[in-house]
Amino acid sequence: LWRLFVLSSLAVMLGAALVTFFFTYLLHSLQLFNIAARNPLQVAAMQFFSIALVGFSLSLFVGRRFTHPIEKMNSAISAVAKGDFSVRIDAASDAGLFGEAAQNFNQMVDSLSKMEILQSDFINNVSHEFNTPITSIEGYATLLRDPDISPAEIEEYTRIILDSTR
Repeated sequence: LWRLFVLSSLAVMLGAALVTFFFTYLLHSLQLFNIAARNPLQVAAMQFFSIALVGFSLSLFVGRRFTHPIEKMNSAISAVAKGDFSVRIDAASDAGLFGEAAQNFNQMVDSLSKMEILQSDFINNVSHEFNTPITSIEGYATLLRDPDISPAEIEEYTRIILDSTR
């Protein structure tokens, strides 16, 4: 990515210089701008500002091309951080490094989504497994409070409560 950025920056600077010199030559050829009649410092200043203007414009265009996929990725990562595992990035629209990162992101979100389902199922199962014996224990403990209960029933209910706790 760094090499790509450096190469694109050099290309923007070279492109800006070529465009500026082309327009200067064209204006001179059409005799709308006479380089010989100008002070060399004025020509250099004009070319510098022209290169800066064209370079800035090209940088915006090229820079937007690099930052747009990063902005999409950042937005998707933010959504996942908030718990939205339905977010996907269109990997087909981005070629190269960004496309590969988008594919990896989509695989990661798929895995996180599956893990969230497994975690939810696990919690539901564990909760059910705890609630069943607790409900049984509560019911038999309530029966033990009855003053008219026989010693055999006390023994039976106590055994059931101990079995439920195991």
